[in-house]
Amino acid sequence: MPGLVELEKEYGSKGVRFIGINLDANSDTRFIKDYIAQLGASNFVWVTDNRLTTARAYIVQSAGVTVIIDRKGGVSYRDDAPTTKGKLKAEIERALSPSRS
Repeated sequence: MPGLVELEKEYGSKGVRFIGINLDANSDTRFIKDYIAQLGASNFVWVTDNRLTTARAYIVQSAGVTVIIDRKGGVSYRDDAPTTKGKLKAEIERALSPSRS
């Protein structure tokens, strides 16, 4: 999570938004939101997907899935395992490249 916060601070001014989606309706979202606030992530959004709408739309079947959606709304990157900060940064750069606009 701290790596995502660092990337949010680096890319937020370029229009990049990070959205954490919790698929466990029984979890304590206040704890998660407090943790994000302590890390200083002012634009990081955390939501609970009780109806699994987003999970179905992006075929998310487990925790740790990373999906990058480009400016056109298309999926530019997907990984079913946790993505390293370096890989995520490279994929964000690729999604922001003029050729993808």
